[in-house]
Amino acid sequence: MVRSRGDRIADQIRVTDASRIVYAEALKNRELVPRGRDIAALARVEALVEGEATERTDYALEAVKAEWRRWLDVSREFVPKERWEDFVAAISGDEEP
Repeated sequence: MVRSRGDRIADQIRVTDASRIVYAEALKNRELVPRGRDIAALARVEALVEGEATERTDYALEAVKAEWRRWLDVSREFVPKERWEDFVAAISGDEEP
């Protein structure tokens, strides 16, 4: 039996939210360096399942930008100043961490 669309959407939103929490914990514990594309992907999946990105691309883009700014602000607390440029290059995909 196939579950209802509403149930599947609710599950996807829960998975996306849990992923964001795990990602934030891993950043806090310095277990990974976040990449902008990963953060954007989480925001995009959430927007897609809620119908936002297909209906209002401007909203989805603004959500991704806001999430990106938040991650950069949090990252500043954990990344030493002397490594900041390397960090930004790595999350931008310009180089491997």
